[in-house]
Amino acid sequence: MKSAEEFLSKLGERIDTWRARIAGAGAEAKRQGEAVLEQLSQKKDAVSRKLRELKDASAQTWQEVRPDLQAALDDLKRAYEKAATRFRDNGQSQGDADGSAQPG
Repeated sequence: MKSAEEFLSKLGERIDTWRARIAGAGAEAKRQGEAVLEQLSQKKDAVSRKLRELKDASAQTWQEVRPDLQAALDDLKRAYEKAATRFRDNGQSQGDADGSAQPG
């Protein structure tokens, strides 16, 4: 659970960096970038909610819900990779967006 929390924290920082980066982009690039980041933020928030719920859960509940949490985390990581590829493909610095500083 701690590694998931660390991933979420780093991902939040990455999203903030990307938001700042697209602020000066052209209208269409900005619109598309914001759409990608909004989807990524929603997935991040969903995983954060699941983690908060599980902190107070019993061991049995944890074992029952763990596969759902793992699936949500895997989905979030895929969305992160997609976003990182998108920002790299739009001429961004590769070291900043290619996952070399990937959360988790």
